[in-house]
Amino acid sequence: MTPLGFHYRRQRSNESIKPDEVTTGTAAIAVLAVWRRRPQQTRFHTNDHFSKLYGDIFTPDLNAAQVVAAVLLYRIAENKRRRPPAGAPDLVNYASCFAAMLMGDYLLADLKSPLAKLDHRTFAEARRLIEQNGDAYFDRAVADLEAAVKKLYGGASVSLQQLSATFRRGDLFKHLPPPRP
Repeated sequence: MTPLGFHYRRQRSNESIKPDEVTTGTAAIAVLAVWRRRPQQTRFHTNDHFSKLYGDIFTPDLNAAQVVAAVLLYRIAENKRRRPPAGAPDLVNYASCFAAMLMGDYLLADLKSPLAKLDHRTFAEARRLIEQNGDAYFDRAVADLEAAVKKLYGGASVSLQQLSATFRRGDLFKHLPPPRP
């Protein structure tokens, strides 16, 4: 167990993942989406996470606190995707990685800190904010994503197929709030 209270599971296993465990695969997806701002590459490029994209994901300045915070945000978004809240818009089924990315922005804004300052010294506060505000971060991300989709398509009706494709591409970025500083 790390000083942050999480285990890093490096190898695949048939055992269920415990809440205090982080797998390498989930870490790669979460960091790529949340901190590297490349959510469109998380689902359909998983074979590249530990080859072509490895150096982009696991940079020398990445630390355990950043990995765990990204995973915690990603888990909230993924849980909402798997079990959407009543009345959730259709995009919730496709946008968990985009939502997690925006949630990372909101977390850093609440910490009043750049990503580089998220480390073992600030992790307890980051975790507290995620636990306290995670649902609100997700709801805000969904609202921002809905507004971006509306701008992208000029308010026109969007099919589920179009919606799915939208979150596999990067064209939505120009309609999202600017990234954290």
